[in-house]
Amino acid sequence: MSDFLRSVNQTKLDPKLLIEASEQSGMSGEEESDSFTGSIISVIQLLEAKGFVGKKRQDLLLAIQFRLTALAYVLESGVAESGGFSFEDHGDGGTFIHEVMFKAAAFVPLIEVNEQARFDRDEFFREVLRISDVSGKA
Repeated sequence: MSDFLRSVNQTKLDPKLLIEASEQSGMSGEEESDSFTGSIISVIQLLEAKGFVGKKRQDLLLAIQFRLTALAYVLESGVAESGGFSFEDHGDGGTFIHEVMFKAAAFVPLIEVNEQARFDRDEFFREVLRISDVSGKA
């Protein structure tokens, strides 16, 4: 594992902030909402509004982006949908992602796969099941 990814894994991230960042990055602006740049800008604005500055803001931004990207790869596998932890909303084309997915994404360590930050799928879903069992929700 690279030192960079190790640093991202060491950044403490509140699952609620990860959820807010996910919501915010989808609402950045008409032209920018589908772009990586627009997503980054909206998360920076969220972090600034919450009072995060300097290195803390930078560390959180990287952790959020890496973890949301890794979560997207988990969702693309289809396992989350078949397990009832996500489903497509056919009304607006979006995807509902259960809160336990974000909680797991905030804590499960990222690993390097083909030079990309990803979650180990088995470890990720063990954590999802552990969290959903603790909260009594599945």
